[in-house]
Amino acid sequence: MPTAGGHLTSSGVNGKVYSSGGRSNGMYFNVDSNEVYDITNKWATLELMPSKRGVLSDTVVNDSIYVFGSEQPDRAFNNNEKYDITIKKWMSEKDMKTARHGLAVVF
Repeated sequence: MPTAGGHLTSSGVNGKVYSSGGRSNGMYFNVDSNEVYDITNKWATLELMPSKRGVLSDTVVNDSIYVFGSEQPDRAFNNNEKYDITIKKWMSEKDMKTARHGLAVVF
């Protein structure tokens, strides 16, 4: 992976693995990474997420990856952002009603 770290989220879509966000060097350093791995054994860096987030979750709906929540040491986030793999762009979606981190998302 191009970006080292932990507490990221990932999903499989159309034979590729998409990895977003996470932390680097402890809980104070959320990252905005967005990367894809395909069967050619290659990682590629994609458009960065609109916000730096770790301890987040995602789910796939059609050709989009929805990414929810996160945290910093002093608060949780209610972010909801969508990455459209067809047009390779992030879009902000309606925020969650309650800020959360370490959550699971099932569609």
